[in-house]
Amino acid sequence: PWSAASEAADLADCDIGLNWLPNHPWSLGKASLKVLQYFAAGLPVVANRLGVNAEYVTHGVEGFLVNSQLELREALVRLANDPDL
Repeated sequence: PWSAASEAADLADCDIGLNWLPNHPWSLGKASLKVLQYFAAGLPVVANRLGVNAEYVTHGVEGFLVNSQLELREALVRLANDPDL
């Protein structure tokens, strides 16, 4: 369960930050707080190119921007297979 007291530590225990927003007008107004939290925890991020995700994530630098579920899978597999990324 989510807890404000343990959120930072819980994120630090993760390996990859995932932010997949639905393709919906509502998503365009999202600030992508999760992406910023993942960066603060030192995590690589996989996010779709929607809303401000593309402004926060530089593809191939802090993580990967993807357009489809196939690209999402490929990015996750790439990160899982190369811990240096």
